[in-house]
Amino acid sequence: MAPKTAQQFEQIRQSRKTALIEAAMQLFANNGFLGTSISSISKKAGVSKGLIYNYFDNKEALVKEIILEGMVQMMTDLNFDFTQTITRDRVIELIDKDLALIKKNNDYWKLYLAVITQPAVIELVKEEIFQILSPFIMAITRYYEKKGVKNPQSYGYLIVALLDGVSLDYMFDPENYPLDEIRDIIVEKIL
Repeated sequence: MAPKTAQQFEQIRQSRKTALIEAAMQLFANNGFLGTSISSISKKAGVSKGLIYNYFDNKEALVKEIILEGMVQMMTDLNFDFTQTITRDRVIELIDKDLALIKKNNDYWKLYLAVITQPAVIELVKEEIFQILSPFIMAITRYYEKKGVKNPQSYGYLIVALLDGVSLDYMFDPENYPLDEIRDIIVEKIL
């Protein structure tokens, strides 16, 4: 048997890391961050407990990577140029893209929300989350500044909070939730 190449070792490494992240995400969602041990993660992932430490310094580093990578991936998937002039049509495009992401990968986001909404997890990542979301909030804030509304940043936060709430409700009942109608109400009444 020929020795493994650097590329094969990297594929094995990535495969193990992915298995660890998926196992941890499921366990954090089901048992809570504080109720999940490194041992249970390694067992579910099918790797040795010591191997986890080749990838993550501790459980906190693991959950931070899960949450921050999810946020970065969401912002990447939005594929939105936040530096362009923000018009009503562009805000609608941003809202539509955000809601489409939830529809596209509902199971992932359901697990993700079950992890990120835990107080111990929020405490670990809150500063980084606001940094990642800042372009989204600032884009909407600029839109409301141009409209001349009082407290435009509050509107930016309101839109993000509305989208979070709508997404959360949709995730738990996607067959019956009137996502398109609620999107239309947001566009009509708030933009």
